[in-house]
Amino acid sequence: MQPAFERAVAMLHSFWFSAGEKAFRDVLKDDPQCAIATWGIASLLMSNPLAGQGASPKGAEQAQAAIDEGRRIGAKTERERDYIEAVATYYKDFATRPERERQASRAQAYEALAQRYPADDEAKIFSALYIAGTQSQADQTYAAYLKAAAILEDQFKKYPDHPGVAHYLIHSYDAPPIAGKGIVAARRYAGIAPAAPHALHMPSHIFTRVGAWQESAATNLRSMEVAKAGGEGDEAYHAVDYMVYAYLQLARDAEARRAIDEVMKVSGISARFVPFYAIAAMPARYAVERGAWQEAAKLQPPGSSYPFVEAITYFARSVGAARSGDLAAARKDAEQLESIHKALLAAKNNYWATEVEVQRLAAVGWIAL
Repeated sequence: MQPAFERAVAMLHSFWFSAGEKAFRDVLKDDPQCAIATWGIASLLMSNPLAGQGASPKGAEQAQAAIDEGRRIGAKTERERDYIEAVATYYKDFATRPERERQASRAQAYEALAQRYPADDEAKIFSALYIAGTQSQADQTYAAYLKAAAILEDQFKKYPDHPGVAHYLIHSYDAPPIAGKGIVAARRYAGIAPAAPHALHMPSHIFTRVGAWQESAATNLRSMEVAKAGGEGDEAYHAVDYMVYAYLQLARDAEARRAIDEVMKVSGISARFVPFYAIAAMPARYAVERGAWQEAAKLQPPGSSYPFVEAITYFARSVGAARSGDLAAARKDAEQLESIHKALLAAKNNYWATEVEVQRLAAVGWIAL
């Protein structure tokens, strides 16, 4: 079972959520005494630890069930038990803790794990990922990112082909002032895990920050193709969102339009926010980046269950209306952004509340002009 387990861990390192969860569940099915497989299931159900959203309530329930199963089975070693308990810290009192608090407790647990087992490089790598996940938008020194990167750079020298190390380095440099430090990892990662749609997409986080538009478009095209072939609708939408932005920076507007039209035919998306974010963002980018202000003002919200997704459209509409001279419409959409911001604060979703407030302030600025 060791090769199957290691393959599942590799999928976890590339955020291959659906395939990775299935791989861990298959390990547990084939070996019902493999308690550590439940750690993998719970880890994947946290979703992207750097996206500010975290596990869904349903995912948290499934993860807690997996953790309880792992405890019932009993870990084979103290180290395996500590891994299970480390991921369990994220889900403790899930319904009553905000995501920022869950992120902090997770990072602390994995830092303690790495300190307890100093020869365990995997513990160090996971600790770096979860440290990066605590990065605050308000901290322009990028302290958490750089702390994570310092750990990962040492690991990158030892394991240049490790999918998690290259992947998490990209995330740890995912901000314009420090993005140049991630170019080597970005160019290496897609070749490490070419079957994983997310691995093919991730280099574009760095390419976008440094203006490498041709490389961004190319790697996202490959990501989309692999995602579509594997029935990974969420990943296809996410890749095309970045690809559209790259095309627009290159003034390849017709290709951007075709890419949007093509991906909108892809079915089989999940209820996660990722595809809905792209569905809102792509037409907004297409209008705003081209200065098509009346087109932007007429965009319709996608009608998702995620307020911060709907905010993308209201932002584009408000700016579009303001730039078109329709200040009444612009103010109305800015008021929608204010309402969404307040709702996100009430829900203790501070990450997305901050993002929406940035959008509102930008829209209000154009209205004032």
